[in-house]
Amino acid sequence: MQNQTTLPVTPTATTSAGGWLQQGNALLSNAIGLWGQVEAVKAQKSTSGGDQVAKQTAPELANGAAIKVDVTATDQQAASVTPSNEINKGFLMFSVGVLVMGLAMKAKGFK
Repeated sequence: MQNQTTLPVTPTATTSAGGWLQQGNALLSNAIGLWGQVEAVKAQKSTSGGDQVAKQTAPELANGAAIKVDVTATDQQAASVTPSNEINKGFLMFSVGVLVMGLAMKAKGFK
């Protein structure tokens, strides 16, 4: 003889997100769905060559993506910059003056 005991069936716990959590989940799902639609439109434009037409009709200068650079102003600025190995006479004189003043103060015993 077998002894069989049957346990009473208990319902499993169900999780239900309530209120704000459910709304947040729906909001994120809708945002992801909308982003998918945007990417689908971009893909269609890319495959049909629509993005190339848009680039030709709206140049970067017109839509603010680029700025126009005056080359002559850049050349003038480059000519006025001194090379790093050339010593600036004003800076050299200032440094020597500070050194002499420091030595004079030390000689007089200034602390």
